[in-house]
Amino acid sequence: MEFYIERYKNREELVFDCEVITPMFLSGADPKNVELRSASIKGALRFWWRALNVFPSFKKMLDEESKLFGSANEKSGMSLLKIETEPIFIDSINAQDEKPIYYKDFTFRAIKPNTRFKVKLIYPKDKKELYENLFLIFSIVGGLGKRSRRGFGSFIITNRDVWQNKDEIFNYFNLKESNTNIFSIKNNLTLQYPYLKKVTIGTAFNNYRDLLDRITDLAHKNDCDYTGYAKKRRIKNSAVKKSKRFASPLYISCYKIGSLYYPIITELNIAFDPIVIDINKNNNKIPYFVSDLVQGGR
Repeated sequence: MEFYIERYKNREELVFDCEVITPMFLSGADPKNVELRSASIKGALRFWWRALNVFPSFKKMLDEESKLFGSANEKSGMSLLKIETEPIFIDSINAQDEKPIYYKDFTFRAIKPNTRFKVKLIYPKDKKELYENLFLIFSIVGGLGKRSRRGFGSFIITNRDVWQNKDEIFNYFNLKESNTNIFSIKNNLTLQYPYLKKVTIGTAFNNYRDLLDRITDLAHKNDCDYTGYAKKRRIKNSAVKKSKRFASPLYISCYKIGSLYYPIITELNIAFDPIVIDINKNNNKIPYFVSDLVQGGR
């Protein structure tokens, strides 16, 4: 009992009531079964903390990250991340449902929109603002599960009345406003990891299906090395090609205000693997992808 008391000494709890707004493809050890796990959320929080905090070196970043999220040698600052859900509503998404272009060649069981879940974080008292703001930002720019960089797996927080219009969405970002829709960080850094550089909010859509269709269509139209790849590539000092994956630095989430759905377009720093030598650096289609998505809406 003494150990239990000491473990939660000087700790507080944050509770977020959440609602899924686009199909969420999540699973555990068995890929055929849908499962919303705390590890998925903790991993996403770690990813967005890295994206939002720029350090002069990887060592400094890893040292600070370990204090907040733990490592092999250090206990996490968040001692507990617990999820409670309503009965999870499942749907099998396939090419025959609704719009074929949207679901083509991508059939999985998914958590349906309108499913609600609760996340509880226990954290040190002096870290409340950090963890709370991080989760709030994650709910805007991020998502959970497969295809979360292309609008799937988005959710909103329902027990905090913080965003009533698109301008309020960015109150938690330490970004420089350049116009009413684009917020960007200006720096001359050359660090090779995907830190956040710019966030753009697009024109609203009347429903999430049309928004996801538009994202999927533009992803195919603007496919290039800059928007991510998973295939065999030529490797430095190697006679054979090797399978390599590059996650897209263009992260598109969906955010709902009232009955409208907004594309939130986050551009991360492009950090190609330096050992891959056959990248086409003269064919960057990200600006066209972003421009077309921003204009497409009602």
